[in-house]
Amino acid sequence: MLIRITFLGTGAGTPGRDRYLPAILIEDGLRRILLDAGEGVQYRLLEVGVSPLKITHVFITHLHGDHVFGLPGLLATMAMLGRREDLIISGPTGIINFLRNSMEIVGDPPFHVRIYEIEPLSGVKDVINEENFSLQCTSARHTVPDCAYSLNWRTYVGKFNPGKAKELGVPVSLWKRLHMGETVVLNDGRVVRRMMWLRLEVAV
Repeated sequence: MLIRITFLGTGAGTPGRDRYLPAILIEDGLRRILLDAGEGVQYRLLEVGVSPLKITHVFITHLHGDHVFGLPGLLATMAMLGRREDLIISGPTGIINFLRNSMEIVGDPPFHVRIYEIEPLSGVKDVINEENFSLQCTSARHTVPDCAYSLNWRTYVGKFNPGKAKELGVPVSLWKRLHMGETVVLNDGRVVRRMMWLRLEVAV
């Protein structure tokens, strides 16, 4: 899997002539993820040739203006361009109120926005778990609640052995997880691991 990362903006506080405010574009072939959305993010997307309609996820680290003030305008542009696909947004405590207040000004979008509001904690919290992608968050040290994100991709590990899975009594619903290299626990407490030499090993 090819993952491309483009730094759209690396400035902070106020924009500069040569550095836009914080925003990172992450592309994996299935998703186009924005990590933060500072002012000017739409101009930078135009410069790198990515339509706002192609953005699938927006992950906001914290609610300081230089990280989030580009988001209302981005949502408004998506609406004006006729977006219909769902958009996933994740952010710390307060992101829902921020978006609700913003939408009172720019209007409700004609597409569904799924918002995951997180209270950043010292431990690791699971936020999103998609077919081959997951997002986790822990707390970063800052003056406001701040999400330090972990973006995780899973790929299939070689050729799966369904005969061995059946022999071990692994339900079909768990096969994909094994194929991704994950460890699964069966109802009877047995632990089934996917080993590097494409065999299945069971522990009791």
